[in-house]
Amino acid sequence: MPDVRRSDLVRQGAGRYTGVTKEFNINLACGNMPRVTVKFNGDKMPGIASEDVLVNKLSGNDNIGIQLFYKSNAMKIGENIELLSAAADSENLKFNAYYYYKGGAVQSGPIKSQTEFTFTYE
Repeated sequence: MPDVRRSDLVRQGAGRYTGVTKEFNINLACGNMPRVTVKFNGDKMPGIASEDVLVNKLSGNDNIGIQLFYKSNAMKIGENIELLSAAADSENLKFNAYYYYKGGAVQSGPIKSQTEFTFTYE
C-alpha cells in the first residue's frame, strides 16, 4: 500500500480512505464459460458491521485496516461473492485495496493485513 499521512486519514473521517489505493490484478484462464466466485478469508476488524475490513496485524494502529474492492463492491470477508456469471477463456480481474479508518487514535507506522482467497468455478 502507498504511504498516507496520518493527518489526511483522520481529516477524512471514519470509513474507506480514497486518497490512495493499490490496484492488483488476478488473471484467470477459464474454459466452458463458468460462473466464478471468490472468497477472501482473513481476520476481520472488530466493530465494523459490514464485515469487509481486514484487521491490522501489527500492534499500535487498531483503528486502521484494509478494505478490498472489486469494481465498486467491497469484498465481505469469509463470504462467497460472484464475480463473473459466464467467464471468458481469459479474464483479468482488477481489485483495489484501500485503507479503512474506524475512527479514534492513529499513530504513525506500518499497517499489515493478510488474506487468503479461493476462486470457485461452476
